[in-house]
Amino acid sequence: MSEIEKSQTFVVGTGLNEGGAIAVRTAYELWRRLERVELHVIFALDTSEKDIGELDEKMDKAMELLRQHVVAAVEGLDLAPEGHIQPIGHVRLGKAADVVCQMGIDAEADLIVVGAHRGKVLGRLLGSVSDEIARTARMPVMVARPKDFSGVRHTSSVQPPRPDQGDVHAPATTSRLSFHGASRSTHLPGMI
Repeated sequence: MSEIEKSQTFVVGTGLNEGGAIAVRTAYELWRRLERVELHVIFALDTSEKDIGELDEKMDKAMELLRQHVVAAVEGLDLAPEGHIQPIGHVRLGKAADVVCQMGIDAEADLIVVGAHRGKVLGRLLGSVSDEIARTARMPVMVARPKDFSGVRHTSSVQPPRPDQGDVHAPATTSRLSFHGASRSTHLPGMI
């Protein structure tokens, strides 16, 4: 098979946990639906190991855990159509947020996808990895979380209420929008 030319690059940061699995599933669904997207899945190994032999062993083990994590995360999802660029797994040394952001730069990513943590008190006080990535990344970041509408009330419309309507669940007005390219003869006052 010939090399497929990529059009976009997505980087998925995973901590090999539930939040990471949600990020992998979300990015996989996007990747599967789009054509010519290169998908990089990255795990940061934060270690103080100095022995190169042991470090190599840890990185090899981390890569196998990453592979298993990705396979488990996408289990049950439809396979990508033939001809898609195969996802690429990476294990890098360092602090997770730094590693994911640097991978985004190195891959010239169009999007970073990360999972949201479950809101532990310590994580909220110190800041989560996904929060740090969203603050410091040099490209768009999507924070993926499970879809869960339990315990919330739906409004009768997706349109927000008017200022005089106080109740967020009150009826509202909604209309479909159409976007069309402007023709060359279009003139905007003050613009040449």
